[in-house]
Amino acid sequence: MRISARGLTWLLLTAAFVLRLPGMFHDFWLDEVWSYQLVRGLVASPLDLVTRLPIDNNHPLNGWFLYVLGDQRAWVVYRIPALLMGTACVALAGSIMLRRGRPHAIAAMVLVGFSYPLILYSSEARGYAPMVFFALLAIDAHDRYMAAGGWLPLTTLWLAAILGFLSHLTFFHVYGALVLWTTIAAFARSRTSAAACARVARCHTVPLVFLAAYYLVYIRHLQVAGAEPASLASVISQTAAVTAGVNEHGFWRWTAGALVMIPFVAALRRLRKTEPALAIFFLTGIVVMPAAMIVVESRNPLLAPRFFPRYFLVSITLLLTLSGWLAGEYYQRGGARRVIATLCLMLWMVGNFAELRAFFRDGRGHYLEAVNYMAQATGSAEIRVSSNSDFRTSTLLGFYRRYLPEGRTLVYYSRRSGRHADAGWRIVEDVEPSSSPANEVEDDAGHRFRLMKRLPFYGLSGCQWSLYERVPGVGLPAPARPTP
Repeated sequence: MRISARGLTWLLLTAAFVLRLPGMFHDFWLDEVWSYQLVRGLVASPLDLVTRLPIDNNHPLNGWFLYVLGDQRAWVVYRIPALLMGTACVALAGSIMLRRGRPHAIAAMVLVGFSYPLILYSSEARGYAPMVFFALLAIDAHDRYMAAGGWLPLTTLWLAAILGFLSHLTFFHVYGALVLWTTIAAFARSRTSAAACARVARCHTVPLVFLAAYYLVYIRHLQVAGAEPASLASVISQTAAVTAGVNEHGFWRWTAGALVMIPFVAALRRLRKTEPALAIFFLTGIVVMPAAMIVVESRNPLLAPRFFPRYFLVSITLLLTLSGWLAGEYYQRGGARRVIATLCLMLWMVGNFAELRAFFRDGRGHYLEAVNYMAQATGSAEIRVSSNSDFRTSTLLGFYRRYLPEGRTLVYYSRRSGRHADAGWRIVEDVEPSSSPANEVEDDAGHRFRLMKRLPFYGLSGCQWSLYERVPGVGLPAPARPTP
């Protein structure tokens, strides 16, 4: 039975939605918990998100979602906006490429809909899924306005740009490329320089005025409070791997660059012959703007540069959309090229499904399970815990202690605490998955703890916890076991 184009579109959207559901039910991980606690503890009105929280973990638009949704025990509620916007990204990618051809639209929907990193961030209560959504919405509105004019696409472009910046500041990557696209297209189509400048001004005056105000109120006060700096080379290779749909660890991680560069270069060479302004837009958004931001951050003497694959989500999204255009071009030509395009898409999907399978299995960590395990294995009402990572572990435990059984409490002893040696449990955090944690560890005071349980995670968000219980007879006794 042959499926219609409309039916295939809805099938792809439904599949993209379903693939985003499992990650919704994973444990809340550190950055989500931190955002939740900032909103619950420091925000009295929505305006506070841009006036009182100049911290890079605060994504204002996501903070507004957390504020409006209130205090929910079921944290899946906070991820609903990301789910809806992440699914809508698939439709927007199809809309952008539909103006180039139906095969182009279908391929773009497949690539954006089944991408492991885009699925992961579409099931996370952070600003990344909204940022990608507004990036694609801005591209779609800009494309429509440059083709036919009109107030609806123009105002949509303005709104998408403003909300994109409020979602995450890496929206700069796509917006800088959009300004260049507007300028090139306007000067190519306008009879006079004045008319071209007027067209550029109509598109970008409103977003740039907002950006100037946003800078004065929020951006210039921003403080970096993220994780430890990572090697730029390792982050780029990891980003290339998750884009190409290969494992981000081991051999494939270091060969992924070629897997993404081949379609990138091939697509730009073809696209510049038919839509040179669009080709420059993709080149700028995927490479030039991120590279410029890296240079700016690396030369800032006040900040240690911090890079993560999620900071290159614009590049990932644009490259997948561009690859959809290339696949559509090959498919339309028929013959061997159609077979090649189909096989490449299928292999890419297989790789992404393998990554998704591991992500669905291990999630972003198992923090609630850890708390429940310690509660069941501790006979006293008080569960005493220490860790090798004070801020991260205490932040997560501060969130999950609300799910303890009635009458149970959890106390965290930091390394600075005078009672650090009283801990009956020690959590060892690993930000890289490790299948073989040590059987025993010591705390800073030399007390020994024995491994009881390893709680893994997989992917771009989360951490692994290994639970260690105090060894009896070494220092203080281990916590009492519950009576059978």
